Amino acid sequence: MADTTTTTQEKYVFSPNAITAQDYQTIKAEREEMVKKQLQAGNEFMYQHYARLLRQMDISYDKVTRANIRLETRTGREEAKKKRDTLKPKH
Repeated sequence: MADTTTTTQEKYVFSPNAITAQDYQTIKAEREEMVKKQLQAGNEFMYQHYARLLRQMDISYDKVTRANIRLETRTGREEAKKKRDTLKPKH
C-alpha cells in the first residue's frame, strides 16, 4: 500500500519569498496585541507568560519584517523599471 501522508516540507513553504504583505500585517497585529496583553497582565506569572510568547513571536516578526522589506524593494524596482521603459524614446 502506498503511503499517502504528506511531510511537513511538502505541506508548508518556509521560504521568505512566500511571505506576503498580508502575512506581515497579520504578524505585526498579533504581536501588538500580545504586547497589550503583557502590559495588562494582572500578576507576574502572566506578565512572564506573555514575555515568553513575545520572545518566540519576535523570531517570526524579524523574519517577516525582513521579507517584507525585500518584497517592497522588489516591487519598487519593478515599478521603476516599468516607468523607465515608458520614458525611453521609441525608435
